[in-house]
Amino acid sequence: MVMTLGEAITRLKIIASFRNDKKQKEESEEALQLMNWLIELKNFKDEEKKKIDLLNRIIDDKNVEIENQELRIEKLEKEIKELRATEVIL
Repeated sequence: MVMTLGEAITRLKIIASFRNDKKQKEESEEALQLMNWLIELKNFKDEEKKKIDLLNRIIDDKNVEIENQELRIEKLEKEIKELRATEVIL
């Protein structure tokens, strides 16, 4: 079975508590240390995901801006072409 970080953290908390109740202090402390490292890893991954999501939103916004600018350019090019055609007639 594959565990998530959250599930692993929960299991290690239970193991640490169980070991502490059995007077296995060193094993309890090791489980707590591992749990703390996993919490740190989970927090790091969560923060990195937030950063990636923000960057993706920024990229999406910039892509919309680029598309809008391309439409403006096309419109201006069409207007220029029409003006040039009008000058030839005059």
